[in-house]
Amino acid sequence: MGSIFLKSITLRDYDVFLFVGMFYTFIGLLGSLIVDISYGIIDPRIKVMGRKLS
Repeated sequence: MGSIFLKSITLRDYDVFLFVGMFYTFIGLLGSLIVDISYGIIDPRIKVMGRKLS
C-alpha cells in the first residue's frame, strides 16, 4: 500500500491518493477503538461514563 501511495503522489492521481489516505485513517481509528474497548474489558477499574472511580 505504501508504494501505491507514493506512486499516486508522483503521478498526480489524486483519487488514489485520497482513498489511500482515508483508508489509513480508518484503520488507525478502528485500531484506537479496539484498544479502548479492550482496555475496558481487561481493566475492571475502568468504568462506563457517569460512574466514579473509588
